[in-house]
Amino acid sequence: MKIFNTRVYIALGLTSLMATVLLAASMLGLIPDRTGAVREGRTALAETLAADATTILAQQEIARVEAILRFVVKRNPDILSIAVRTVEGVALVTVGDHEARWVPMQQVHSTDTQIQVPILAGGQPWGQLEMRYRPLAKSGLAGLAGNPLVQLIAFAVVAAFVAFYFYLGRVLSQLDPSRAIPGRVRSALDTLTEGLLIIDRKQNVVLANEAFARLVGKTPASMVGYQISMLEWLTAQGTPLSKDSHPWTVALTKGAVESNGMINMRDAESHMRTFIVNCAPVLGGGNKPAGVLISLDDVTLLEENKVELGKAKEKAELANQAKSKTDKLVPQIKQAAALSGVKITG
Repeated sequence: MKIFNTRVYIALGLTSLMATVLLAASMLGLIPDRTGAVREGRTALAETLAADATTILAQQEIARVEAILRFVVKRNPDILSIAVRTVEGVALVTVGDHEARWVPMQQVHSTDTQIQVPILAGGQPWGQLEMRYRPLAKSGLAGLAGNPLVQLIAFAVVAAFVAFYFYLGRVLSQLDPSRAIPGRVRSALDTLTEGLLIIDRKQNVVLANEAFARLVGKTPASMVGYQISMLEWLTAQGTPLSKDSHPWTVALTKGAVESNGMINMRDAESHMRTFIVNCAPVLGGGNKPAGVLISLDDVTLLEENKVELGKAKEKAELANQAKSKTDKLVPQIKQAAALSGVKITG
């Protein structure tokens, strides 16, 4: 059962394909990685500060190092604290609440929130520069929503769906098969009392006139694209008719006209309808059937009258047979009565 119209489903399909392409491009590195760029920038800044600190500390100018680090923290809101620590663990310079924020690192590799760069003196480890940063992303759903790739895909999906939806409205209106039939021709077909259908090779309805659409409780426009086999086609005994036995299927297969066939169908009110069906294949390229023109003449009343006439005839025959038997018995009855002295008149 369709909840939305065809245009919505096509727009959703195109949007999903576009989102998949964006994800593939991200995995191939074709979309710039903002988080990776920020991470590299933090690392480059830490290494630059460590190099400057090494030069300045060699001159025993600790105050100058502290001034530079304070300036860097002031100009970079993402930096929470910085410290210069000796190999003995003594913090010579501290900017911000570093001791409360810094988590001792057991590994050499830095993380997104903590960067540790060694400082050398005479080629030997002298200490290290420690920098504490704000997390690159929040945790949970907030972090997912703040991810630049997720934001890009979300924006592209919403914008593309709206664009596809309205664009498809224009395109599909031009490709609508019903537009290929002029309005005056459609009006003429709607005046016919018999049902008229045109189906394509896949047995989808291309055209339905008003008479047939009214029988199945639909409008001619809503019938376009409808699978004709979805209707309840029946035999004269009321059993389902196999798809291969449909006259239009035979016409498509043989490429020949099928005429004066009988077929039954339940209408929108579940009443049994009887039709005389004629199917003429519509030839396409290479003289191959591209569709079928179907006419359905409703003879339900005629068939019902035939049944009633048959019943009436049967009753009349039974009455005649009963009268014949009675007529044969009359002489015998009169003879019996005469012998008994009873006079019978009439």
